[in-house]
Amino acid sequence: MAEKNRLLTGRVDELEATLEEKDDRIAGLEATTEALREHLSDCQEALERRDQSSDLEIDEAGADDSDSI
Repeated sequence: MAEKNRLLTGRVDELEATLEEKDDRIAGLEATTEALREHLSDCQEALERRDQSSDLEIDEAGADDSDSI
């Protein structure tokens, strides 16, 4: 009985360690996900600014063309 108890205690310790490793891995993945979301948001904002800038340049070029008529 003592041997079985010792084996079960060892197995519980292994499972707790595995669970802790998985918790650490999840926390790391969540941090990575958050960093990627922030980077994506930054990229989207930069793309929107670039699109707006391009639209202004096109509008200005169109206005220049109509002035020359």
